[in-house]
Amino acid sequence: HGADFVCDGDFGSTGKGKLCAWLASRQRYAWTTSSNGSQAGHTAESREGDGSFVMTQQIPIAYALGLVQRGVIGPAAILDLDVLRKEFEKFKVDPTFFSVHPNAAVISEAHKVREAEVTNRIASTMKGNGACLADKVLRHPDLKRAQDVGWLQPYVRDDLGSVRASASGAVSAVPGPVLVEMSQGFNLDL
Repeated sequence: HGADFVCDGDFGSTGKGKLCAWLASRQRYAWTTSSNGSQAGHTAESREGDGSFVMTQQIPIAYALGLVQRGVIGPAAILDLDVLRKEFEKFKVDPTFFSVHPNAAVISEAHKVREAEVTNRIASTMKGNGACLADKVLRHPDLKRAQDVGWLQPYVRDDLGSVRASASGAVSAVPGPVLVEMSQGFNLDL
């Protein structure tokens, strides 16, 4: 079955969302997955036919547009709970068809404050993504994960085994190819 990975080889903002929507409109994917943070977004034309655009920061754009029925936020994601909740409501995300990996990290207010304190030295969106990622990498004991968030519990599960089985062509409840929406670009740096 296989998988298609959409990744930016440069700095970002080069049309990954539009490409994901285009691919998903032409290929019947069983799953779409992302591990984005809220510092950026994927944008694509809505399916309304009115020329409007849809943007997501946390959930895969192909899922938000209804082009792929099953979506997964992976363990490398950095979650802004306010952004995630708004996207879940806006796109009517159903826990039957969508999951968030238990180990996805959650941005705290302290992460945002920490980033605001260093912006005179580094470029930052000040959304807490970098500070949260640093705490995740360093295994900070106070780091919250998706599994620790009450309202997320209907969505929290590890569906990645099913995604891998689907992509490899192994027996899976939902066989078929996978669309992996990656964030940002390879050429970004401090």
